[in-house]
Amino acid sequence: MEYFVIVQTPASRSIHNKKLKISFFSKNSWEQGDIVKKTTNAGYMNVSSPELTALDLLNYTHKIGLNRATTVLQELAQIMIVSALVKTASRYQSTPVIQRLGYILP
Repeated sequence: MEYFVIVQTPASRSIHNKKLKISFFSKNSWEQGDIVKKTTNAGYMNVSSPELTALDLLNYTHKIGLNRATTVLQELAQIMIVSALVKTASRYQSTPVIQRLGYILP
């Protein structure tokens, strides 16, 4: 099982063992409006919105792989809100990533 986590700079080193692999990517900044608080058993956890997650998946396809990214995008497309995607994309730093997402989404 492999997980990908995007954290503020500096990124932690990747964690590997027999059953689990966690890869960390660093990102300098993001808008607070793109972060959602989720409730867990241990309290609250900050996660990215589905719209930001979709853009970040396509930004890191060289590490994640396009097949994995499109599989997750199919699931995210069902819960993404178009108006939120427009706002997030207008703030996103990479135009080619936005274009790729527009091409892939149905």
